Amino acid sequence: MRKARIIGTIFVIGIFSGIFSSDLRCAEASQGIQGYEKRMAESWELLRANKFKKAIAAFEKIDESIGGDDRARLGLATAHYHLRRYAKSLKLARSILEITQNQSVEAGALHLLGLSLYMMHPDNREKLQEANRALRREIEILGETDPAIGPKYSLAKIVDALGDKPEAIEILRDLLKENHDQNHPTLDKARVLICQLRQSVNREKGHSPRLEGDRGTTTVLEIQADSEVEPPQKLFAPPPGFTSELRKKRRLGTVLARVIIDEEGCLTHVEILDSFAPEAEMVTNETLPGWVYKPATLNGRPVAVYLNVILSWSRK
Repeated sequence: MRKARIIGTIFVIGIFSGIFSSDLRCAEASQGIQGYEKRMAESWELLRANKFKKAIAAFEKIDESIGGDDRARLGLATAHYHLRRYAKSLKLARSILEITQNQSVEAGALHLLGLSLYMMHPDNREKLQEANRALRREIEILGETDPAIGPKYSLAKIVDALGDKPEAIEILRDLLKENHDQNHPTLDKARVLICQLRQSVNREKGHSPRLEGDRGTTTVLEIQADSEVEPPQKLFAPPPGFTSELRKKRRLGTVLARVIIDEEGCLTHVEILDSFAPEAEMVTNETLPGWVYKPATLNGRPVAVYLNVILSWSRK
């Protein structure tokens, strides 16, 4: 848009000078816009290919040639963020917000401002509040036309950092309930985070990890061979650890447990069915509540299910 204004100014000067013909001026203006868009597209392609340093060089050339271009600076801020140069990304994001009149660019700058503040000041409440405001403004700009999956996930992390786990959980729940592509990778991250937050809240409430108490499950389905239930898919499953007693054992083995995986993919109940050692049962009860699944579905809707899982111990 800024490029268009510059080209328009040159066009007007040409009219008054009488140097160029109208057709020639239009052709040059068109070529200038096309050249700008081509360079911009090539620069963003470098960014998508994770060639961040090359993308920075390309965006800098555009920014310098224009004398301050909001789209080029957004590309620069994005590249610097991916290179973990959060201070540079933050500075660029602020500069974009001072010059842009494009709401899409403004939303992108607010996103990078929020994330950079979060990464630079994870324990600074004032900075986290600024990040919180930036992401809420970004979501407001995107409105109902954009699912804002990334911004809402990032907002939940910042709200958690501000100490409000219940609100962070509700933000994630709203995100997961909306009609998005359920295979979006950020939604899987959201599922892991919501289960971790729920587990943390339950610990704070003093609930046993074997049976959490924040939200009861009304119906739990069995997965049969001929069932129409699509089984859950494992997303996050840290392996079981070793206690000092288990390390002393000459023979190791497995533990079979029956668990409930609820509609959000969180593992809410553990029942030991078979075990090779009491110490292994204790580790199982500590490990399994941290596992997260993509929930089972029935006719496309998430459902709670029983599932048998096996934990193994071996010396490699």
